Amino acid sequence: MDMNVSLDSSYTNQYISRLFSKSVIAEKFQIKEPKESNIKKVDDVSDGAVLGIACIKDSNGKQSYGMAARYADGSTSENPVVQVSLRKSGNDVEYYDIDINSINPSNATELEMFALCSYADDQKIGTNGTFGTWQTLKYYNENAITNGNVVDTNTVEAFDSVKKDWVSMCSQMMKEYFNAGIFKQYKDGMSLMNTFSEFC
Repeated sequence: MDMNVSLDSSYTNQYISRLFSKSVIAEKFQIKEPKESNIKKVDDVSDGAVLGIACIKDSNGKQSYGMAARYADGSTSENPVVQVSLRKSGNDVEYYDIDINSINPSNATELEMFALCSYADDQKIGTNGTFGTWQTLKYYNENAITNGNVVDTNTVEAFDSVKKDWVSMCSQMMKEYFNAGIFKQYKDGMSLMNTFSEFC
């Protein structure tokens, strides 16, 4: 499988960017000063079942790296912690533990949102889409990037450090989908908002 082809490409291909205005600048949804991170880079490796998979790219977009989400060792139902592994070039693997209860979708990194979406799917509070909550959010995010609403944080340089307002981004895209008469994508946004409401 070509790692450069995302699972949500069918959604992205349905997006007709010419219908949408680029009047909303990307910085509107960018958090300039992120608060103390709840992400911990760790050495202990979880051997739990995979909750979700995703890819991120390098800054020039020529190389993609695989991510997988699992429950971290010590995760509980009251205090869930998701471990995300990132396989980089040279078969080097990095591991991150993310405290789910500390994630705020209005101020979160791409890594945090991938962990949250993977957790939401496992807990049956996700969007119930064919490819999972992360893929639904990812195509929303990619369309928002194309439309000039947000900056691209799906890179190894930004995915664990740059936070943005995912709730406002989805709200803006819902308006644009609705105004363009693309109601399937609008309904996907409603599902995303319902998921976010579990954590806001």
